[in-house]
Amino acid sequence: MMKQDHSKAPIIEAIQHYHESGVIPFTTPGHKLGNGVLPEDKTAIGAGAYYNDMAMQNGADDRRESKGVVESAEKLFADAVGADTSFFSTNGSSLSAHVAVMTIANTGDKILVARNVHKSMVAAIIMAEVDPVWLNPVIDEELDVDHGITAEHLEKMLTENPDTKGVVVVSPTYYGVVSDIKSLADICHKRDIPLVVDEAWGPHLPFHSELPEHAMACGADMSFGSIHKTMNGLGQASVINIQGKLIDADRFTLCFDLFESTSPSSVILASCDVARRQMVLHGEELWGKVLQLSRRARAELANMPGLYVLGKEILGKPGTFDLDETKLVIDLKDLGVNAYMAADWILEKYKITFELITHRHLMALISIADTDETVNKLIEAIKGLYEWVKTTQPNSYVPMPHHHDLGTIQVMSPTKAFFSGTRKVSLSEAAGEIIAEMVSPYPPGIPRLLPGELITPAIVDYLQQGKNASFFVLDPSDQELKKLRVVDLKHNKK
Repeated sequence: MMKQDHSKAPIIEAIQHYHESGVIPFTTPGHKLGNGVLPEDKTAIGAGAYYNDMAMQNGADDRRESKGVVESAEKLFADAVGADTSFFSTNGSSLSAHVAVMTIANTGDKILVARNVHKSMVAAIIMAEVDPVWLNPVIDEELDVDHGITAEHLEKMLTENPDTKGVVVVSPTYYGVVSDIKSLADICHKRDIPLVVDEAWGPHLPFHSELPEHAMACGADMSFGSIHKTMNGLGQASVINIQGKLIDADRFTLCFDLFESTSPSSVILASCDVARRQMVLHGEELWGKVLQLSRRARAELANMPGLYVLGKEILGKPGTFDLDETKLVIDLKDLGVNAYMAADWILEKYKITFELITHRHLMALISIADTDETVNKLIEAIKGLYEWVKTTQPNSYVPMPHHHDLGTIQVMSPTKAFFSGTRKVSLSEAAGEIIAEMVSPYPPGIPRLLPGELITPAIVDYLQQGKNASFFVLDPSDQELKKLRVVDLKHNKK
């Protein structure tokens, strides 16, 4: 039963009231409701985007923010997902990750962190100067991907690290696999430490009965989700949800204030507001259609020899508690074509792009914006690829090192390594060095190397093979991967 009126959208209503009031702004933004923008540029970017892009303080709200416009919208979101409080981020879930780490740990504190976290979480660890102990996701030997963290592994790691101040896990993964968050939360709470869930790929989960249970419903103390990823928010729209007593509310507010812009985008905030309203009022119907589309595509493509389409049959494997079926994952390994080539071919022939592309996997994100027509086109494209491969036999599959060979050893804290004196070494000669930067194939943006880890021959091989297969790395100082930034041990001894 709804506790609040979810037909309301306070930020949208405040923006509309501002326009109706006839205010003449002598404030930022300098384009002043789009009046300073050339007509052709307004056409390209959107006149409405400029018109509704206004200051929240001394704009949509008054100079003291006494109307509580954003706060009212955040309360509605918290009510929608069963959280005590929710906060909108206009810098994506990267900001949310930074705030989460600084909230639960002080400088020098130890936290347990799943090794398949996004690069933004590593950035948070570097800035907060905390001591991470890495939790190992279960490796799927057949699919060559990381799944979730098991309760048994978390219990073992907490026993070995009794001074841990908090735990961070990823659920769902980029591939849609959901961990047993309730069991993980119970284990943390027995020790009075918070569980933070990077739910960037799962903010939609509360809004349909056949989707996996979301982190707040499972007892997580903090979760954050990218409203722009799987819901219908604008780019950079994210939300942080909090419940219970293990998150210090004052500490959180101070940390959030460190990172959030003092001039947050009214348009991004408004998109968070209307996304919540649409989900609460129509989510069951909308996501029901999405699930129907995704299941139909999965059923059609699964019948093609050489293609494997990830489905709920994986749920018997460790680290796979549930599956978000809106992520359509296709394994091309047995088809004999690398997925980078496949994605490029499909883009050229069918004008279709994929959310995730690895050396063997494609992932199509099915959302509430999709229709029978778009999904039919996707199915047609995959079938076209299949026929092209069978006819031309490109044999382009690259047998890159498996996940189980790519384990790393943290020999220096991420903060110390990042800020150490460094030198550049060629990739071919990097084995045995300590990396001083992140190297994250993107997507999904999970660091294969992060500062302070020992570079192994297997990882060098992986990066060389990946470079040859045309993968993209987002963050190293040399994006061509000719050289890596490593710790200069001689310099640091001086």
